[in-house]
Amino acid sequence: MTFRFRAIQPVHTLALVAAFIAASAPLAAQAPARPFTLAGFGGGISSLGGDGEFRVTHEDGVRLGYDVNPVITLRAVVTSATRETSGAAWGKHSGTDVSHRRYAAEIVAGPSGARNVRPYVFGGAGVVTNDPRGDGDANTTGALRAGVGFEWRPGRSHIGAAFEAGANAYRLNTLGVRRTQYDVAWNGGLALHW
Repeated sequence: MTFRFRAIQPVHTLALVAAFIAASAPLAAQAPARPFTLAGFGGGISSLGGDGEFRVTHEDGVRLGYDVNPVITLRAVVTSATRETSGAAWGKHSGTDVSHRRYAAEIVAGPSGARNVRPYVFGGAGVVTNDPRGDGDANTTGALRAGVGFEWRPGRSHIGAAFEAGANAYRLNTLGVRRTQYDVAWNGGLALHW
Protein backbone atom coordinates (compact mmCIF):
# COMPACT_ATOMS: atom_id res chain seq x y z
CA MET A 1 0.00 0.00 0.00
CA THR A 2 1.45 3.36 -1.00
CA PHE A 3 0.48 6.64 0.61
CA ARG A 4 0.96 9.84 -1.29
CA PHE A 5 1.30 13.16 0.47
CA ARG A 6 -0.60 15.92 -1.28
CA ALA A 7 -0.39 19.48 -0.01
CA ILE A 8 -3.62 21.13 1.07
CA GLN A 9 -4.34 24.20 -0.96
CA PRO A 10 -4.84 27.46 1.02
CA VAL A 11 -8.40 27.71 -0.35
CA HIS A 12 -9.25 24.32 1.19
CA THR A 13 -7.77 25.35 4.55
CA LEU A 14 -9.76 28.60 4.57
CA ALA A 15 -12.95 26.75 3.63
CA LEU A 16 -12.38 24.30 6.49
CA VAL A 17 -11.83 27.12 9.01
CA ALA A 18 -14.94 28.95 7.75
CA ALA A 19 -17.04 25.77 8.06
CA PHE A 20 -15.93 25.19 11.67
CA ILE A 21 -16.66 28.79 12.62
CA ALA A 22 -20.06 28.79 10.89
CA ALA A 23 -21.02 25.49 12.53
CA SER A 24 -20.19 26.90 15.94
CA ALA A 25 -21.91 30.29 15.40
CA PRO A 26 -24.80 29.48 17.80
CA LEU A 27 -22.24 29.26 20.61
CA ALA A 28 -20.76 32.68 19.84
CA ALA A 29 -23.06 34.36 22.34
CA GLN A 30 -21.33 32.28 25.01
CA ALA A 31 -17.89 33.74 24.34
CA PRO A 32 -15.37 32.88 27.07
CA ALA A 33 -14.43 35.56 29.61
CA ARG A 34 -10.73 34.97 28.86
CA PRO A 35 -10.54 34.25 25.13
CA PHE A 36 -6.73 34.44 24.67
CA THR A 37 -4.23 31.73 25.58
CA LEU A 38 -0.43 31.74 25.56
CA ALA A 39 1.20 28.37 26.22
CA GLY A 40 4.81 27.31 26.45
CA PHE A 41 5.62 23.61 26.23
CA GLY A 42 8.32 21.00 25.95
CA GLY A 43 8.31 17.35 25.00
CA GLY A 44 9.65 14.87 22.50
CA ILE A 45 9.50 14.15 18.79
CA SER A 46 10.27 10.89 17.01
CA SER A 47 10.17 9.50 13.48
CA LEU A 48 7.90 6.58 12.64
CA GLY A 49 9.97 3.54 11.66
CA GLY A 50 12.15 2.78 8.69
CA ASP A 51 15.72 3.53 7.69
CA GLY A 52 17.01 7.05 7.35
CA GLU A 53 15.12 8.43 10.33
CA PHE A 54 15.77 11.00 13.01
CA ARG A 55 16.65 10.00 16.58
CA VAL A 56 14.17 10.79 19.36
CA THR A 57 14.84 14.31 20.62
CA HIS A 58 13.45 17.15 22.71
CA GLU A 59 11.08 19.71 21.15
CA ASP A 60 10.06 23.10 22.57
CA GLY A 61 7.38 25.48 21.41
CA VAL A 62 4.82 28.21 21.94
CA ARG A 63 1.09 28.34 21.15
CA LEU A 64 -1.05 31.47 20.93
CA GLY A 65 -4.78 30.78 20.81
CA TYR A 66 -8.10 32.58 20.57
CA ASP A 67 -11.33 30.96 21.84
CA VAL A 68 -13.97 31.64 19.21
CA ASN A 69 -16.52 30.09 21.58
CA PRO A 70 -16.47 27.45 24.36
CA VAL A 71 -15.92 24.66 21.79
CA ILE A 72 -13.64 26.09 19.04
CA THR A 73 -10.17 27.60 19.47
CA LEU A 74 -7.96 28.92 16.67
CA ARG A 75 -4.25 28.93 17.41
CA ALA A 76 -0.81 29.57 15.96
CA VAL A 77 2.00 27.17 16.87
CA VAL A 78 5.78 27.46 16.59
CA THR A 79 8.09 24.57 17.56
CA SER A 80 11.83 24.02 17.43
CA ALA A 81 14.05 20.95 17.84
CA THR A 82 17.56 19.83 16.94
CA ARG A 83 17.31 16.36 15.43
CA GLU A 84 20.12 13.91 14.65
CA THR A 85 19.99 11.82 11.47
CA SER A 86 20.27 8.05 11.92
CA GLY A 87 20.48 5.13 9.47
CA ALA A 88 22.15 4.05 6.25
CA ALA A 89 19.79 6.08 4.03
CA TRP A 90 21.56 9.25 5.21
CA GLY A 91 24.92 7.90 3.96
CA LYS A 92 27.81 10.14 4.96
CA HIS A 93 25.30 12.49 6.63
CA SER A 94 24.26 9.95 9.31
CA GLY A 95 24.81 11.62 12.69
CA THR A 96 24.27 15.15 11.31
CA ASP A 97 22.36 17.64 13.47
CA VAL A 98 19.33 19.11 11.69
CA SER A 99 17.48 22.20 12.95
CA HIS A 100 13.76 21.32 12.71
CA ARG A 101 11.23 24.18 12.96
CA ARG A 102 7.44 24.01 12.49
CA TYR A 103 5.00 26.92 12.00
CA ALA A 104 1.29 26.08 11.88
CA ALA A 105 -2.28 27.32 12.19
CA GLU A 106 -4.55 24.86 14.00
CA ILE A 107 -8.18 24.41 14.92
CA VAL A 108 -8.92 22.94 18.34
CA ALA A 109 -12.34 21.45 19.10
CA GLY A 110 -13.53 20.13 22.45
CA PRO A 111 -16.14 20.69 25.14
CA SER A 112 -15.49 23.28 27.82
CA GLY A 113 -15.08 20.30 30.15
CA ALA A 114 -16.42 19.11 33.41
CA ARG A 115 -14.45 19.39 36.64
CA ASN A 116 -11.87 21.75 35.17
CA VAL A 117 -10.62 19.35 32.46
CA ARG A 118 -11.08 20.08 28.76
CA PRO A 119 -10.30 17.17 26.40
CA TYR A 120 -9.87 18.18 22.75
CA VAL A 121 -8.81 17.17 19.25
CA PHE A 122 -6.82 19.41 16.94
CA GLY A 123 -5.73 19.60 13.34
CA GLY A 124 -3.97 22.09 11.16
CA ALA A 125 -1.56 22.92 8.39
CA GLY A 126 1.64 24.89 8.13
CA VAL A 127 5.26 24.51 7.11
CA VAL A 128 8.27 22.55 8.36
CA THR A 129 11.86 23.69 7.82
CA ASN A 130 14.71 21.18 8.12
CA ASP A 131 18.09 22.92 8.07
CA PRO A 132 21.22 20.73 8.40
CA ARG A 133 23.82 22.56 10.45
CA GLY A 134 26.78 23.67 8.40
CA ASP A 135 25.46 22.22 5.14
CA GLY A 136 23.19 24.93 3.70
CA ASP A 137 20.73 22.33 2.38
CA ALA A 138 17.67 23.82 4.12
CA ASN A 139 14.25 22.65 2.95
CA THR A 140 10.85 24.18 3.77
CA THR A 141 7.71 22.29 2.83
CA GLY A 142 4.00 22.14 3.66
CA ALA A 143 2.97 20.01 6.64
CA LEU A 144 -0.16 18.58 8.22
CA ARG A 145 -0.69 17.86 11.92
CA ALA A 146 -3.46 16.26 13.97
CA GLY A 147 -3.78 14.93 17.50
CA VAL A 148 -5.47 14.90 20.88
CA GLY A 149 -4.90 16.65 24.17
CA PHE A 150 -6.39 17.91 27.39
CA GLU A 151 -6.01 20.94 29.62
CA TRP A 152 -6.52 21.03 33.36
CA ARG A 153 -7.43 24.44 34.77
CA PRO A 154 -8.47 24.72 38.42
CA GLY A 155 -11.65 26.75 38.91
CA ARG A 156 -11.50 30.19 37.33
CA SER A 157 -7.73 30.27 37.36
CA HIS A 158 -5.76 32.15 34.71
CA ILE A 159 -3.21 29.31 34.57
CA GLY A 160 -3.63 25.75 33.34
CA ALA A 161 -1.55 22.70 32.46
CA ALA A 162 -1.91 21.23 28.95
CA PHE A 163 -0.76 17.89 27.53
CA GLU A 164 -0.88 16.79 23.85
CA ALA A 165 0.13 14.01 21.48
CA GLY A 166 0.00 14.38 17.71
CA ALA A 167 1.33 13.25 14.35
CA ASN A 168 3.00 15.31 11.60
CA ALA A 169 3.23 14.52 7.89
CA TYR A 170 5.41 16.43 5.43
CA ARG A 171 7.71 15.94 2.44
CA LEU A 172 11.36 15.56 3.51
CA ASN A 173 13.93 16.71 0.94
CA THR A 174 17.29 17.32 2.55
CA LEU A 175 20.80 15.80 2.56
CA GLY A 176 19.87 13.57 -0.38
CA VAL A 177 16.87 11.93 1.38
CA ARG A 178 13.54 12.51 -0.36
CA ARG A 179 10.37 10.95 0.98
CA THR A 180 7.17 11.57 2.91
CA GLN A 181 8.11 11.90 6.59
CA TYR A 182 5.82 10.94 9.48
CA ASP A 183 6.64 12.06 13.03
CA VAL A 184 4.93 11.70 16.37
CA ALA A 185 5.28 14.38 19.04
CA TRP A 186 4.15 14.63 22.64
CA ASN A 187 4.42 17.58 25.00
CA GLY A 188 3.24 19.24 28.18
CA GLY A 189 3.37 22.78 29.46
CA LEU A 190 1.70 25.73 31.11
CA ALA A 191 -1.02 27.90 29.59
CA LEU A 192 -1.89 31.47 30.58
CA HIS A 193 -5.43 32.68 29.85
CA TRP A 194 -6.43 36.34 29.66
